[in-house]
Amino acid sequence: MSAEDHSLGDREDVQLTFIRVARDPAKLTSRPPGEPALHRFDDPLGEYLVRYGAEDLETAVLEVLATLRSKPAVDDVTASVTGADDGYGQDAGLGAGEEPPLGGLPPQPKVETVREVLQGLKVGKVCIRQSGAFADVSDWTMRSALGKDARVRAAIHEFDGLVGNPADRVSALDGALIRLAGKVGRRITQAVSRAVYEQVQYLGIVTNSRWDDRKRCWAVFGEVEATVEEIEPLDPNNEEHRTAVAKAAALHGFPLPAEWS
Repeated sequence: MSAEDHSLGDREDVQLTFIRVARDPAKLTSRPPGEPALHRFDDPLGEYLVRYGAEDLETAVLEVLATLRSKPAVDDVTASVTGADDGYGQDAGLGAGEEPPLGGLPPQPKVETVREVLQGLKVGKVCIRQSGAFADVSDWTMRSALGKDARVRAAIHEFDGLVGNPADRVSALDGALIRLAGKVGRRITQAVSRAVYEQVQYLGIVTNSRWDDRKRCWAVFGEVEATVEEIEPLDPNNEEHRTAVAKAAALHGFPLPAEWS
């Protein structure tokens, strides 16, 4: 899929736009040395950053607020958000839990209220200003090619071992594996990201949202020329924002504070 397919007419230098929801939509944050890659299409080797987004606000909110799904409420507007996979890659500032100190008790996990998470998020429009192609991993021919990469094969082999697949039933990089959540799923998708990155002709990855097959999400490599415009807080007084958050809450099952209800 070519970025030129999303041209904006008179904005000749803009090849693609999408919506990013994050604590700072303009910022790409590198992880500390030695820490594992957290998000879906992050570089497993830590050599490049990734800018995530979706085709519209509703999809972007659905993706980033998936971190709150199925978490136990601490009170009527609180959920634990300790490093769950968001299935999307957005950095909502939800850090992974720490390892326990040597010989001591594990530290208490970080807990934020849903209100605090929502108050900390902003919306921005990302403008990609570089021509090029995106690897469409929702396309079976692209997945078939990427599935031959040694790093991807190793990640799939790990998955097969965990689920007990026999040696003669080796999994392929199908639509289910590319959407797989959790640590093993991230191992596969991060290996896919690395395989795409090393093919140099691609600006990043495009795929269907895990929550809506009709909607598209992007993972753009950090060195690709981009600007972020129209940054604004996620606002319960904005009808579009409130509708998007309400849909995410209904889908993911987290409680909404009064101002968002």
